[in-house]
Amino acid sequence: ISPDEVLILKEFSPALSSRFARGRPSAYPSVRIMEADPSFLKEHFPARTKLVFQWAISSEFNGFLGLGGRLTEDPHHKEDIDFLLNLVGNMISFLGRTISEENIRFLNNELLRKNEHLEQTLAEVQQTKEELDRRVFHLNALYECNRELLGLLDTRELLKPFLLTVMGTFSVQQGQVILLDREAQVVLASSRGIIPQPI
Repeated sequence: ISPDEVLILKEFSPALSSRFARGRPSAYPSVRIMEADPSFLKEHFPARTKLVFQWAISSEFNGFLGLGGRLTEDPHHKEDIDFLLNLVGNMISFLGRTISEENIRFLNNELLRKNEHLEQTLAEVQQTKEELDRRVFHLNALYECNRELLGLLDTRELLKPFLLTVMGTFSVQQGQVILLDREAQVVLASSRGIIPQPI
């Protein structure tokens, strides 16, 4: 039975749980036959229960096997009881292996879940780093652009360095900037990597 079922067992039958506690083995796994106390069997097990085996895989996984009398009403012989002890021993060996495999699967699933969470966290950290790098790059580009244009007072001279700065910042091969002065009816243009079209 599971730990939760042991708690239910304790709430349902304090006497049975105390008997269970007194019979706690010193080594695991273990199986033993409980005392054939008719009043105890009648109180805690189905009617006509004749044999009760207490078994334990570990301190967390324990249980009982209750058996009724023979159809022939013959008593259980010592050889029968020894054989039943062996059968229960085999059962708890397989059950212990199953519990171990379930624990391994649980631990593997937990490890996979933690790995997925770690990968997600690393991806978020990488994304944040890339975002910070991009912002630093943009600030540097803005600083360089301002530095290039700061000493230029002529409109024509502004276009070329501005275009070069923008193209260098975004690693593009072609670019063109056009300035239309409607009042003076003048069109100024600067281009790199393309043939300027007549305006």
